[in-house]
This record gives sequence, structure tokens and C-alpha cells, in this order.
Amino acid sequence: MNAQAQKKQNDVVFNFFLAMMYTAAITVLLYYLYDGLSFYLTPFIERAHHEDYRNLRPAGFRGHGLGILGTAMILLLFLYSARKRFRVFQKFGRVSRWLNIHIFFGIMGPLFIILHSTFKVNGLISVSFWSMIAVALSGVLGRYLYLKIPHNILGRQLSYDELNQKKMILNRHLKKKYHIPEKLLSQIEQITERRDMETRSTLAVIFYLIKEDLTRRSRLRKLIEEYSAELSLESDDLQYFIKIILLKAKMDSETFFWKRIHSLFHYWHVIHKPFAYIMLLIMVVHVVVAVMMGYTWL
Repeated sequence: MNAQAQKKQNDVVFNFFLAMMYTAAITVLLYYLYDGLSFYLTPFIERAHHEDYRNLRPAGFRGHGLGILGTAMILLLFLYSARKRFRVFQKFGRVSRWLNIHIFFGIMGPLFIILHSTFKVNGLISVSFWSMIAVALSGVLGRYLYLKIPHNILGRQLSYDELNQKKMILNRHLKKKYHIPEKLLSQIEQITERRDMETRSTLAVIFYLIKEDLTRRSRLRKLIEEYSAELSLESDDLQYFIKIILLKAKMDSETFFWKRIHSLFHYWHVIHKPFAYIMLLIMVVHVVVAVMMGYTWL
């Protein structure tokens, strides 16, 4: 088996493992949410009289256990930073896989913490809680921006020149295989490249990129249908043609927004990291105080 085939097989195994982790965590989360729904829907002032209060309250057996599970997941988030910074971890898998695990803990950890809190936070811990929410939401945005940055097969980010070279190679391939005229290539680029976005706000660019990802195929459909009809392509060739045109459109967009995406990713780090450290600091204080006051699980 060659290296490329082995990589694909490993990716399939990892993606299956990740899917199972999400399935298991979400199943447990939904079960506990459903099982305690009556308690969670009870007004805060009346919860002490609920039959499940001693079990589901933050200091109760299940409530405390959910807090421990969520806290463990949040602590495991920082393994991703260790993977990138310490050489001893760098032989254990690709960064992209560690990032996927990091995102899993970043999504599921806060959800278990929310159940632990019984949807009620106040005092100093509320700062940690909302920092946690900010970290989770900004993490979703960060993942989106990360996916907008082209990488090679080893996970290294492509420079602007490398990306532009790949774009030119793809254009030559289209011209050689399908005899696509320069006019059609320019039309595709006009759809994906928005010069007015160069001066628009950061938020406007993000919304535009999301909209483009959702509508790119439909906006290119007319051009694809017109040219594929002229070529009279067979079914398999037509599917490949559509795939390669969509790839070109995606690559044109990535090339055009390359500098802006990298700038956004830099500023995202500036926002994401402080919230993460605030969350961690107050969470540690919360755990230490809880233990010192005798709130142990077992």
C-alpha cells in the first residue's frame, strides 16, 4: 500500500473514531438533559424542594460528576497547545487531528459544564462561565478560518505564491483537458473575487465568506450547465468537470482572500487566547475552593 492510500485509510479510521466520540458524548448529554428536564425547568427558587435536587444540584452526585467530566475535557483542550509547542508530542499524529480532538473537547466540555451549573451561574464563576462560552463560540469561528487557509498534504500552510502556482496549474489543466476559453475562467473568477470586499469591515468579510461557501455551487451552476452542454460530457466526465470547476472557484476565492484570512486568523488568536486563560484561571480557583470546602464527589 502506497503512502497516499495509507493516509486515506488512516483518515477514515480517525474520522470514524471521532464520529463515535461525538455520538457517545452527545448521547450521554441528551440522556442526562432529558432525565433531569423536570428539575432544570423548575424555577430556581423552588428547586430545593424538587425530588432530584440532591442528585442534580452542582454539588450533587450527578451534578458534581458532570462538572468533573466537563472540567477534564476543558483541561484536555490544552494538549493541542502542547502538541504544537513541545517536541516530545510532535511525533504523535498530525496537528490537524489534534485540532479535531481539541474542537471536540471545546464543544462537549462546555456543554457538560452547563449541565453541571444547572443553567444558573452567578458571582465570580460567571466570569469563567461566560469566558468558556466565548472560547467555545470563537473556537467555531477559528475552525472555520483555519479551514479557509489552504494546507498541503502534510498540514503545512501554503504561501500565497504556492497557492497562486496551484491555481495556474489548475487553469492549465482545464484548458488542456476541456479547452476552456480564457473568458470562462475570467467569469468564474469574477463570481468568486469581490474587489469591494478589500475595504469592507472584518464582520462583513466573514459574513460574505460564509455566504459564498453556501451559494458558490448555485452561482456557478449556469456557467457549468452551459459549457458542459457544449462538451456533451458523459456522466462520469461531467461529475469530474463539475468537481474541478468548483475546486477552481474555491481556489480563486482562497487566493483572493489569502491576506485577509491570515489577518483575521491573527486577530482571532488575540481574542481567543485571553478568554481561554481567564476561563482556566477562574475554573482552577473554583475547583480549589470547592475541594477546600469539602465538596468532593465521592
